[in-house]
Amino acid sequence: MNAGDWRIAPILVVADIRVSLAYWGDRLGFGHDRVWGEPPSFAIVRRAGTAIMLKQLVPAPSGRANHRLGGHDSPWDAYVWVGDADALHAECVAAGA
Repeated sequence: MNAGDWRIAPILVVADIRVSLAYWGDRLGFGHDRVWGEPPSFAIVRRAGTAIMLKQLVPAPSGRANHRLGGHDSPWDAYVWVGDADALHAECVAAGA
């Protein structure tokens, strides 16, 4: 990667790494190579050149996730641009997301 290339891999806090990996894989079409930690608590999911890090805090945090805060902008943890959002949405809905 040269100095002009930028990439981002947001880190999303999850309640259960195994449940989250199943959802991101089965429902959203992301793959992963491995899970880190003992007990397992971190993984990187990838799809179409996008990487998103999932981190389970051990012990679980006492705060609330962004999507539960309410308000207009609060549900946003990350924003990913895609070529065909309607097709991706249909694919994820068909997979049960």
